[in-house]
Amino acid sequence: MAETRRVRRKSIGAMEGKKGDRDAAQQKTFTKWVNTQLKRGRYEPVDDLLTCWKTGWKLAQLTAALYGVKMRKLKKVAKLKLKPHYMDNISVAMEMLEKDAEVKTNFLKGEHLWEGDKKMMLGMVWAIILDHAIKGIKFEEDGASATAKQGLLLWVQKQTKGYRDVDPPGVKNFHTSWKDGMALCALIHKFDPSLIDYDSLDKANAKENCEKAIKIAEEKLDIPAYVEAADLYDTARPDEKVVMTYVAEFFHKFGSLGEKQAALRRVNQFVQFQRNIWKLQTDYNQRAEDLMKWADSKIKEYNECQLGETQPEANAKLQALKDYLKNIKPGKAVEKMDIESLYGEIQSTLRINNRAPFKPNANLAPDVLHNQWQKLQQAEAKYGAACRDHAFAFIKKIEYKVTAEQMKEFEDSFNHFDSNSDGTLNPDEFKAALAALSIAFKEEEAFKKVFAKVSGGNESISKEQYLDYMRLVSEDKGTPEQLMASFEALADGKPTITSEQLNLIGEEDRKFLLEHMEAAEAKDTYNYKDLVGKSFA
Repeated sequence: MAETRRVRRKSIGAMEGKKGDRDAAQQKTFTKWVNTQLKRGRYEPVDDLLTCWKTGWKLAQLTAALYGVKMRKLKKVAKLKLKPHYMDNISVAMEMLEKDAEVKTNFLKGEHLWEGDKKMMLGMVWAIILDHAIKGIKFEEDGASATAKQGLLLWVQKQTKGYRDVDPPGVKNFHTSWKDGMALCALIHKFDPSLIDYDSLDKANAKENCEKAIKIAEEKLDIPAYVEAADLYDTARPDEKVVMTYVAEFFHKFGSLGEKQAALRRVNQFVQFQRNIWKLQTDYNQRAEDLMKWADSKIKEYNECQLGETQPEANAKLQALKDYLKNIKPGKAVEKMDIESLYGEIQSTLRINNRAPFKPNANLAPDVLHNQWQKLQQAEAKYGAACRDHAFAFIKKIEYKVTAEQMKEFEDSFNHFDSNSDGTLNPDEFKAALAALSIAFKEEEAFKKVFAKVSGGNESISKEQYLDYMRLVSEDKGTPEQLMASFEALADGKPTITSEQLNLIGEEDRKFLLEHMEAAEAKDTYNYKDLVGKSFA
């Protein structure tokens, strides 16, 4: 007899332990479910599912979040001092749930919320879950629980029909049929095959299947993870209410909920369409207005035509225009194209969906924007030409002037080599004076030509003739005559020049001349006269 009582107590203890585990699993899942709904309604979450209902506020907020009913007036939490105050709020919240939302709570009393009765609190949340899960589902079974349970089961069976390792044998319940995770994976694959490779799944990998399905549902489908993988695979019989709560989220995500939901879907689609169109139209108006204001400011800036008073200022203005055309204008041109494309997208979308055409603000229509853009281009072109002309106005002819010190040096050299002080230089004296100033002649014939030219055919050169010649060979006048004379000097008085005679010039300049001068008849000689003549033509 004692043994019998001991076995009975052990059996009861085991049953109570299992019930405790079920209650813990339900409390964990229900808490996640409640917090998800509160979050969707932008309310603060709860920490303790059993005691959070005491003020009435969380039940009222949950009801409003789930069913969209209007919040009734409740006392503020800070003013709840006595039990009657709490009970008044609880009563108001229960009226919202039972009368406004028409949820059957199965003998729920206000005292249960006040006391935080575990059984009744779990039962209340379960009743809300069942009611929320069956909105829009119509079946002939009697009773709310039967309707919710059978309705969800039939929906699951329809969606998973023919899936390997699920049907056959088919989903039979909301406990053992979900242990291996294959039914969850099948649901996900049914509605989006890209999310899961069903063919790669192995029924034996229950843990991996459950974890994968729960993770994908949460990350890709926005289905809250009310359960943990261990709640399914790591128990002999998953809790039915926990599984139903979780599967109901799939139903609400995927299920067709009848005419009302279809109507809601159409309204949502209309609202979404209008919101998107209005967003695009607002975007067009704003961007077009910004571009018009920018174009206006640039047109005004360029029409004012501030070009600078000095060469550095003029160059800075020209460089600023270049930077604008290179770095800023292209981006604005792309923006203009994008705005025009946006306008076309809006009109096409409206036309295809049989909606009235878009009429932007009068001063922001595409043709107005296009005309303004043309005005900007004209202003840019006019300003650019003015900038270039103004910058070029500062360009001066490059000349090398002989300094007074140089002229004195020339005069001193003349006086020094005028050995008989007669105010003239004979050929030998002239040659010596030039040599002292680093002007030498390789060939006597070339020297004779220069002497004859400087002396004017006389036997000697006067100081005036000497100084004129030195000024001539020292100043850079940029004339073809001077340049021709300079080449002739390098060529030792000859009409052509050799590559060797160009060795005194820098290597890059020497290569340039050899590439651009035409070859003369004699070997390794080049016609510098043609090059100079063409340059000054």
